[in-house]
Amino acid sequence: MKKYIYPLLALGLMTACVEDEGNYNYKHLNVIEIEGIEESYAPLAYMDNVKISPVLSGSLAGTDLSNYEYQWHLCINTHASHIVISTEKDLDWPADVSPGFYSLYFTVKDRATGLEKQQRTALNVGSPFLRGFLVLGDDMETGQVRLDMLCMPQERDTAYAESVITDPIGLVGAREMVFSGYGSSKEDDQYLWLLSDHYSHRLTFGETISFIDEFNEAGLVELEIPHQSPMHVRDVFPRQGSKNAINGTVRNRSITYRGLILDDAIVFCNVSYGGYGGAINRYSAVSNSYFKPYPKAFIQPTILFNFGNLVNSLFYDADSQCFVRLLGSYTTYVEKVTDYYPGGTWNLEIGEDNRTMVYGENGLNLYNGDNPVYILAKDNDADNYYIMYFSGHYSNLTRRYYPTKSPLYTVNKAVAVDIDKASHYMFSSNRLVLLYSVDNRLYQYDYTRGTCISHEFDGDITYLEAEYSSQCSVKDYFVATYNDATGKGMIYKMEVPDTANAGFSFLEGQQWETTLKVTDIEWKWPN
Repeated sequence: MKKYIYPLLALGLMTACVEDEGNYNYKHLNVIEIEGIEESYAPLAYMDNVKISPVLSGSLAGTDLSNYEYQWHLCINTHASHIVISTEKDLDWPADVSPGFYSLYFTVKDRATGLEKQQRTALNVGSPFLRGFLVLGDDMETGQVRLDMLCMPQERDTAYAESVITDPIGLVGAREMVFSGYGSSKEDDQYLWLLSDHYSHRLTFGETISFIDEFNEAGLVELEIPHQSPMHVRDVFPRQGSKNAINGTVRNRSITYRGLILDDAIVFCNVSYGGYGGAINRYSAVSNSYFKPYPKAFIQPTILFNFGNLVNSLFYDADSQCFVRLLGSYTTYVEKVTDYYPGGTWNLEIGEDNRTMVYGENGLNLYNGDNPVYILAKDNDADNYYIMYFSGHYSNLTRRYYPTKSPLYTVNKAVAVDIDKASHYMFSSNRLVLLYSVDNRLYQYDYTRGTCISHEFDGDITYLEAEYSSQCSVKDYFVATYNDATGKGMIYKMEVPDTANAGFSFLEGQQWETTLKVTDIEWKWPN
């Protein structure tokens, strides 16, 4: 390409010879410089304050800020709307917006000239609700259910957040939560169930928590048999998984294909798209007689579940007082779990010994899939209590479940004081002890040694349960209390010590005050 140079210099010399007789008055303007604002900030929604202190200087005013006006405004959805959040120079703003990406603008106006200087920064608002413990309970002031959360963002301090449901639905009397699964990458497949004696509500389980629908309205299950109406969910199985204690990997990835235990039926369904009408709580494929199921399934949480091997789940026939299991992946009935190794001081079919199961719990064995099932039972004709447990494995070769029983432990009621009056029970998978609560006192009964210790709290115990999922620890458990006089409660994370004489172990820094009367706590972490 040719370059042409025009003789403008000569022209300039010629014009410079012309005398300029004009009268000009030049006025210098104050040029504002803004420093101290980073390119982006990453607060957590509803938890953090965005704090920014800009450093200003003017070409004429220097550090004199007396003639400036300020405005901070938040830009949402690519300039779709602007919200003024402050008119002060230094910003201290609570990030009370939904998680997402925003633009934040700082504008400085010089009152003398009307000139403005503006600087932008990115605001990447994260969710504090992705990781932590959901806390369900009764708000005694409103009389309604409230869902709080112990928020535990990674590399951040724990914070207690109240009322994390984004659209409250006025529930009363909820007693339990069930996490339906996180195996799918779709947020639509992540659900949280709030259960009570009268309803089963489903909520989303993503960055925010919001109400979807009631179980019956969702139409997830349509039974072919006469059933209790409305239907209420008592358990969803398998529940969320826990990490392998050896390498930290998740061993039980929950999935959308689940089993549901209703008041009078056990069914399988897809928690996103719908259910299957065949109830399996019967002993023949052609039987019209369905037993009442115990409201919990007994599963093996360290095994990788899929729809086919839900056969590893055990159930309990509350009519005949015996454990049952499926015969295969696609069968529509169950069989009793019998003693393949007869003998011992108790019958695996508890009803055959004229006993009733008072409480049953699925324990955890970290190193193999033979997880124990713990049982507290009592005589039907006497006031005697017993503790026993069994574990077993399913053989693909014989298609049988082979249980191994513990000895029968007779409860010494003179030592295990008021065990028949307990409001909550919990078996430990760390040591052979049973924890139970009566009013404000927590008991730890060592049924192999026949010893018992207790601890008195400031309020009545409203919640007691083992906590495996967050740390894959067989030691950890939660205790929640509430004091009617003060209107406040406490949440304690504790552990069962390895040794028999260590007493009660409160974990350091794991105590939180709440205004809820807590009824359930559930770990939440989608990864």
